[in-house]
Amino acid sequence: MYMLNTIDRVVNTVQDFSSPNQFNAWLMQVGVDATADNIPKLCVTANSVRGCSTNVWISSNRKDALETWSFNFYSDTTMTNGIGSILTSAFNGLTTEQVNDVSFSDFNFLATHLTLAKKKGLQSMINHIKRIVNT
Repeated sequence: MYMLNTIDRVVNTVQDFSSPNQFNAWLMQVGVDATADNIPKLCVTANSVRGCSTNVWISSNRKDALETWSFNFYSDTTMTNGIGSILTSAFNGLTTEQVNDVSFSDFNFLATHLTLAKKKGLQSMINHIKRIVNT
């Protein structure tokens, strides 16, 4: 599964950190490197993720004849951009059925380093993506 390849790469990176500061610096850099196309088009009410402590928008497109999904995101904070980048990279290329099989526990490698508020935001982003594919 494509998601497993993406998650494995991130897990391999995260497990090498010896301190929370290293994780935070890495996640911030992931957020800086993340780019969103058409931010004004993305930042509309329909794409807004409810339940996040910061502003987050996620949109999608069906990618190909196999009916896989492609997600775009944007947040107004760098750390949340990092989380969104990891999350959408993991979901990109999945079918609706595969998206529905994903759970919060698949992101434990990330969640263990996050504050409670960020964990709730991560769950809200997962829920938003599932709502998109099931609508």
